[in-house]
Amino acid sequence: MICCNEPSQSGSGVWDPGSGRSGSGTRRAFTLVELLVVIAIIALLISILLPALSSAKKTGRAALCVTRLRSQGQAMEMYSNDNLSAIVRGEDQFDDFYGSEGMHFAASLLPGLGYQSPQSISQIYRSWNELEYLRIIGSTLALQCPDFPNPDQPLDFVVNAFRSPYPHTTDDGGGQHGSGPMAEAPISDVTNIVYDRLNRLRGSPARWIYITEAHKDLPTTTVGLSDLFYTHQLPLGSFPRIADDLRHPGGINALFFDGHVDRMSHKLMDAGWPNNRAMRLRFFTDAK
Repeated sequence: MICCNEPSQSGSGVWDPGSGRSGSGTRRAFTLVELLVVIAIIALLISILLPALSSAKKTGRAALCVTRLRSQGQAMEMYSNDNLSAIVRGEDQFDDFYGSEGMHFAASLLPGLGYQSPQSISQIYRSWNELEYLRIIGSTLALQCPDFPNPDQPLDFVVNAFRSPYPHTTDDGGGQHGSGPMAEAPISDVTNIVYDRLNRLRGSPARWIYITEAHKDLPTTTVGLSDLFYTHQLPLGSFPRIADDLRHPGGINALFFDGHVDRMSHKLMDAGWPNNRAMRLRFFTDAK
């Protein structure tokens, strides 16, 4: 018989000096050493995960740039379908001397990128209201690269305005220095307009770049200098208009005339001097 005053052997919440622990009603606190070990493990996990997260974020931004270029390709095809296969390949918009009317290449993409306004882009552009046009361009996300180094640049891309077939000799040192021969003038200087026909491109549209990423030092207060027509404007040239930095893993994003987008290293896009122009322009025009 167990006396009612004796402590129960199986009772809970009573200290058992033989067991060295309390009953189920209380818990032993962590020691300082255990807390330090846990903190060290957490710090180690953070140090391992942060670079991976940073790399994933950078890869995501590069993928977003590719997506926006693809959107530009779709907008180009929409413009071409609505305008008898015409595409815009330059930056000249209005020439008083010739009396010709053209359109900046980015303006031709705006309707396909969701721009809607009572005033047409051609009206804005031909009125020389460049500030309003720059505001429109800068507010159009599809014309912005999320990794572009200069946030004040309203247009983060440049267009291929090389004439095709290429009209000048290609064996003069690759066009590394100076302004180049006048025969390297953009397509608009020959046709007086900046249009070309998508269905009349020489060779496969998948061969040539239409739009690629702009150099970070292009002017931010004008839409000028956003076309490519001199060899030295290539990424390895002496006056590049194409990105010469490594803003994306793997190189520069480029939209081709058939609508696909590739990421290309500098040396793939531009073989560099002293290679001749035919080699350096192999992704931009038909140079022999």
